[in-house]
Amino acid sequence: MTGPRVGVSDFALLQFLEVEHGIPVEWLRASIRARLHGIEAVPEGMAQVTAGNLRLHVSGGTICGVSRRLPPTGEGDET
Repeated sequence: MTGPRVGVSDFALLQFLEVEHGIPVEWLRASIRARLHGIEAVPEGMAQVTAGNLRLHVSGGTICGVSRRLPPTGEGDET
């Protein structure tokens, strides 16, 4: 038996992780923001900022996405 089909917002997911699993969402937010420490300026509009092994996708002064930075071609190849 299945229940009604409803979506789950990102906000609800974050609340669930914090309330049900004790994951410190605000601490994680600060940790992501800290990756920008030492970067002089964030470009206007949509931008990708490399911070260590991550690529932060920034739009309108807000980090709106995080992805892993891919190594340059040939780096890490065992061949």
